[in-house]
Amino acid sequence: MQQKTGKASEQSNGGGNADYEAAREIAAPLEGQLQEALREHRAGRPEIAERLYRRILAIERDHTDALQLLGLLYKQLGKLEGAASLMRQSLTHAPAQPAVHNNLGNVFSRLGKKTEAIASYRKAIDLKKDYPEPWYNLGIELRATGDAGEAIEAYLMATAIKPDYAQAFDELGNAYKDQGMLDEAIAAYHKALDITPDNFKAVHNLGVALRMSGQLEEAVACFRKILAANPDIPEAHYNLGNALLLLERLDEAEASYETALQLKPDFKEAHYDLNQLLWTQGRHGEFLQSYPAAIKRKPDSLELWLQYVDRLIPAQAFVPAEETLRKALQRFGPTAELYDLLAKTLSIQGREAEALEFHNKCLELDETTTAYLCNYGQTLLKFNETEAALEIFDLALAIDPLGQELIAYRGDCLRLLGDERHDILYDYEGMIRLFEPPLPGGYNDREAFTRDLNLALDPLHSAERFHPMDQTLQGGSQSRETLFDQDIELVQLYKQSLRQVIAEYIHDLDDDATHPLFSRKCQEFSFSGSFTVRLRNGGYHTNHIHPAGWLSCCFYVSLPPVVADTSKREGWIHFGQPGVPLKPEVKPIRYVQPQEGVVAVFPSYLWHATTPFNSDHTRTTIVADIVPDD
Repeated sequence: MQQKTGKASEQSNGGGNADYEAAREIAAPLEGQLQEALREHRAGRPEIAERLYRRILAIERDHTDALQLLGLLYKQLGKLEGAASLMRQSLTHAPAQPAVHNNLGNVFSRLGKKTEAIASYRKAIDLKKDYPEPWYNLGIELRATGDAGEAIEAYLMATAIKPDYAQAFDELGNAYKDQGMLDEAIAAYHKALDITPDNFKAVHNLGVALRMSGQLEEAVACFRKILAANPDIPEAHYNLGNALLLLERLDEAEASYETALQLKPDFKEAHYDLNQLLWTQGRHGEFLQSYPAAIKRKPDSLELWLQYVDRLIPAQAFVPAEETLRKALQRFGPTAELYDLLAKTLSIQGREAEALEFHNKCLELDETTTAYLCNYGQTLLKFNETEAALEIFDLALAIDPLGQELIAYRGDCLRLLGDERHDILYDYEGMIRLFEPPLPGGYNDREAFTRDLNLALDPLHSAERFHPMDQTLQGGSQSRETLFDQDIELVQLYKQSLRQVIAEYIHDLDDDATHPLFSRKCQEFSFSGSFTVRLRNGGYHTNHIHPAGWLSCCFYVSLPPVVADTSKREGWIHFGQPGVPLKPEVKPIRYVQPQEGVVAVFPSYLWHATTPFNSDHTRTTIVADIVPDD
């Protein structure tokens, strides 16, 4: 349940009408008029209040209290630009008003002006260090801009000043959760609930954190507590379903997802997880049927139509995908999203001319969304329009220079054109490195560590009949939650060892500000994703890159004996074969033989895949993505 947290104004710093306490002592001739305006303002009669504020300003146009209180009224009425103008005027004449700076920050936040909002909150704090509300509001804004670390510091200041600040403890928990600090997040949510036991938002957030940390029964109890009080919260049903799924209580999980969709037909995540459950259990006849049912209930939701097609395509249901898209175009008219998906559907079917027609129509409406440019470039590349594809990928990279998929496809173009710039991007020998991570304390035998780690991963690999629909793995299972967030001792020990390996890899990178890999070299880094994969007999990975990473790595926990055969290369990882089928076929450039207890580290933009293997023994790995801390 994603709750949008409101910004704290002076209303949070005192009694019921403390929002108005920002007014200073009022000069005698106008004091009575301002108090009358305040009474009307508080009583919910904005037209009368505005008229009275305006009367005061007609007498004294620089009256700072009338300016800021009229600005506050405008903020409450949604007249945000006017509110900002009035508050600025008040601050021009009396800049030392921390409450007005705080309220102005809230206005800027609602206007989407994040830089100005942050500056206003900081000004309020400069004027009054022990003022908790701007610290809290600053935390919200910093977290929204992706700076969870600084947000944590802001929330800690707010709670230190105001120890009963339940909202701040709740948001502190969210910021900790963003950083993967689940123990700290859980403790913060508990503090919020100690102050306000019936704060169901905090209960829900606690449940999510408990689920993520593997405390599943406790998570279920949180969601059931919410639903006992209010059974009509779709997000609570959905997250209950996620916890039940991890407990392998599949029928209950399915029912929770379905209830969430009854309450919210366009609930994207609930559709996705329900259909993933159906697919992996082999119930392919029911797969994706939730979408047509939801569209019947909410036919004017373009987002629902787009979600449906986006799931049909990886299921290779191209005919219904095309039919749905053409119906959507009739209903909604031309949109870039519909043209892009239709072009993609036609391209996969080999209908080049039609695909290019709709790519061009898409870019006529939106030529800056890199996903659309990437799909266009793939179509050009697939149909041997390599130079044109290179132009498209160059255009996309000018918009998003760090897009890993864009870098990968641009590299394919350079390779096919025989351009020497390819070899600068792709040093397959130097960039793909193998390491033996340091053994954690208590282990002096690598085989014993990998054996114990493999056993510790067993509960994360369910007995699903089919692999997930839209993953690169075929014939196996993948853990559902972020692995490095799990409270599994051996996983955490491996994570600590891996950090040393990644630090060494980064240290040895070249210094080159123009290179998409080397330019991001830094000392501090974070894990942007982590999971474990277990492939069964015949299993493999298709060619892919890791779009959410900068560096990626694969640790080989358990391997089938067939990987030892160097002539067949079964179960090996290979690099350099593009993710789209090209004619003539482009072969891999480097094969790497896996070894138990060894981790392979490489740039996230390198195409890589796993060759199928034939063995009764499974192949277990831990995969992680790394990003620099900017």
